[in-house]
Parts: sequence; C-alpha cells; structure tokens
Amino acid sequence: MPAPGTSDCVGGNMPGAPSSPAGTRFLTIFEVAAIMRVSKRTVYRMVHDGHLEAAKVRGSFRIPEDAVLRSS
Repeated sequence: MPAPGTSDCVGGNMPGAPSSPAGTRFLTIFEVAAIMRVSKRTVYRMVHDGHLEAAKVRGSFRIPEDAVLRSS
C-alpha cells in the first residue's frame, strides 16, 4: 500500500511524489523538463520569467502539475 499522500504508478503518480493536502501534485524541474520535452535550463528560465508558477522548497523549485499542464 502506498504511503499517505502518494499513489502507485498505475494512477499516474510516482510513489513518493510530493503532494499537498488538497491533492495538488508538485513536480521537480527535471520532471517538468521531461514532460514538456525541453531542457532543465528552459524550465528554470520559465520560472524566473514568471511564465511558470513555482514554489521554492528547501532550496529547490517545485512546480504544481496543473501549472505545467496549462503551459504545455
């Protein structure tokens, strides 16, 4: 059984992927780059330019999955 706040790969979420209590899934820069098929540098640029919503968690950016889906 998956840990609380996560689901198995069958449902589309990777085990251990962080999510908020509201169910919003947050992705890393690497995951966003893979989904959008761009470089990590491009994702960083989109975050810094304000084209992609992000939050900084423990020094790393986390991007809400719905923000990625809206921008791709």
